[in-house]
Amino acid sequence: LIAQQEEFEGPLMADSHGGEQRTQAYTSGKVRTRGLAEWTYGRFSARMKLPEGQGTWPAFWMMPVSSVYGRWPLSGEIDIMEAVNLGTLCEDCPTGVENRTSGAAHFGDVAPDNTYLFLKTDGRTPESPADEWRVYSVEWGAGQIQWLVDGKVFMRLTSDDWYTASPVGEGRPNAPFDQPYFLMLNLAVGGNLTIKNTRPGVRSGLLPGRTACRLGARGTVPRRRRNRPVLSRSAGLDRTTHGPLGNTGAMKRLGTAHTRPDHRED
Repeated sequence: LIAQQEEFEGPLMADSHGGEQRTQAYTSGKVRTRGLAEWTYGRFSARMKLPEGQGTWPAFWMMPVSSVYGRWPLSGEIDIMEAVNLGTLCEDCPTGVENRTSGAAHFGDVAPDNTYLFLKTDGRTPESPADEWRVYSVEWGAGQIQWLVDGKVFMRLTSDDWYTASPVGEGRPNAPFDQPYFLMLNLAVGGNLTIKNTRPGVRSGLLPGRTACRLGARGTVPRRRRNRPVLSRSAGLDRTTHGPLGNTGAMKRLGTAHTRPDHRED
């Protein structure tokens, strides 16, 4: 995936061709398996080398095929890997430079009563995900999800940690993470998460930025169709289309939960 600095007019939302338009100074893209392949449970991995610089936001994530439990985030979202502003100065980073990635699960009620569980890798080594290939994975089973980097677990959740406020979820202990999901890879430019992480703006001369990737998925309930993955292009893709996240957050590292006073907005 390549992000370019160029003026482009496109749909406000990637699937809304012919609808509302906007013009942005950057273009990027997304690869997804929606309509082509989806899974309920399995191991999903991508070997990736990530872009660096203020304003970059690569993501590897999963969304439900059907909103069985209702609109976002009643039906859940699994963020396998996200990284923002790699290589920039960072006051709360162990090395003083941002070299962390993160994982998250989104669930609960509709905004503003939604919530998520979120954790960054510790970032104690000077090597950056922008300088070397790493494998980002999630292992998702009935009632448990765990996040890994190069085969090492850094976050684990169970069904006791999540819920859906949807009445459809009553009597379903693993809801909303018990339905078919599809995979996505995208490289965003700007966006609220990049602003909250360090500072606003996109560094001049940063682009083109590239996310290099090899993707693998092994699901226990695969559903596949013989077509190519969908490539979508929108003006200034910044992952705002799923709406704002709420003001409650928590993060968990291998079973130890911590509350977060701040919140993230996509």
